[in-house]
Amino acid sequence: MSQTSLPHNGQIYFSNDKKFNIKIIMVPFFRSKRIQLMRHIEFLNHVGFDVVTFDLKKKAFFKSMMFVWKEQILSILKSVEGDKIIFSFSNPSAAAIWAINQYNSNDIKGLICDSGPSGDFYHSVKGLLRYELKVSQPLALSFLSFFYYYFWSPGWNKMVQSQAQKLSRGFKVLTLEAGKDLLISCDQIEKVFAPIQKNIYWERHLFKDAGHLKALKLFPEEYKITVTNFIKLLTAN
Repeated sequence: MSQTSLPHNGQIYFSNDKKFNIKIIMVPFFRSKRIQLMRHIEFLNHVGFDVVTFDLKKKAFFKSMMFVWKEQILSILKSVEGDKIIFSFSNPSAAAIWAINQYNSNDIKGLICDSGPSGDFYHSVKGLLRYELKVSQPLALSFLSFFYYYFWSPGWNKMVQSQAQKLSRGFKVLTLEAGKDLLISCDQIEKVFAPIQKNIYWERHLFKDAGHLKALKLFPEEYKITVTNFIKLLTAN
């Protein structure tokens, strides 16, 4: 069952067997449709969580995409009362980190990132264009990669790394990484979190044979166990 009552076409998907008062705030991936998140929503509902999600904007004018996404996430956080866990996908995870810092409240208990974020945005954009949007001609690929990198967020790498450094000491993060990810490699994710691993609790899990955002579909039991165990850690106190 769902209820629409939040900004950005936000919806609350209620668990039929609610076991936790903490809500999961689900941050979609770029160009996603709500139906593409239902496998995750149904899994988390089954575990016993209410899940909140919304629609990310696809365009930004005179502002970076990361800033626009951060503002959307921040408005959702302010609209949902009580303790929260953020579950984000792909590069919007960078905006989620920024929103966590700006929100600056201890009711966010942790962050789960599936296939992101990238600390090397140019190569991430290039992967998106080549493998998802099927731009194969070398000159066009190079030009469009350069264009979208600067159009979307020219300061992405510095911003995501500086925001990661601002996460509070001991803040808990789980990264779900795909060994065959052609958009955001494990090395790109490492560039974000490795420099701060002494300051936060960073747990990472590799799905060796999964592609970008495909881990739950391909390895459902392994995925569910990994996420459930991390959530138990967040809800232990």
